[in-house]
Amino acid sequence: MRCLTVLVHTDDAHELVRMLGRLPIVNGFTLMQVEGHGTEVEKDAFMASLDRALGTSPRTRVDIVLADGAESEVIESLNSAKTKGVIRGGYYWVAELAKEGRI
Repeated sequence: MRCLTVLVHTDDAHELVRMLGRLPIVNGFTLMQVEGHGTEVEKDAFMASLDRALGTSPRTRVDIVLADGAESEVIESLNSAKTKGVIRGGYYWVAELAKEGRI
């Protein structure tokens, strides 16, 4: 199993949720509101003056647990959504899960 983590600007969160909800390989996901900080933050056209002063930008983090290899289809869908202008883009990473389950 793998965990695909995606960070998008908060303005894109609703479109991201709608897109993920239409993908049959995504059985669920977790959303978190986070603050991003990095060199790209300075160039972020969506940042308010206060965000610029603080040096952070509002982001939505999505964690999706997927079968090995399934993350490629989700990433491809994200790239397609960016190309079509549905979302403005984001950042992602994939991590191997040693174990997962329900309690």
